[in-house]
Amino acid sequence: MPTTVCFFRKLTITKKAQRHPYKTRSKRKMDNEEGVQEQMKADMSALKDQMASITEAMLKIQNSIEDNATEAASNTVREAERCYSPQ
Repeated sequence: MPTTVCFFRKLTITKKAQRHPYKTRSKRKMDNEEGVQEQMKADMSALKDQMASITEAMLKIQNSIEDNATEAASNTVREAERCYSPQ
């Protein structure tokens, strides 16, 4: 689409408007917007389920570490009591 620029009504310059080398988002039309939205909802639901299972696994690991630390501390106390108890 040519653009016309006039200077002092005597000189007229015509130049073509610059085009983008790619399609811009505003010019692009989504054919199946509802389908895309439903697919995104399904993907988000699957991601939520994955995050829940990852969180559950991490909590199990954390509880295991805490249990092991408590057991190690108890063993250390028992050993210290044996060493320092009067015989």
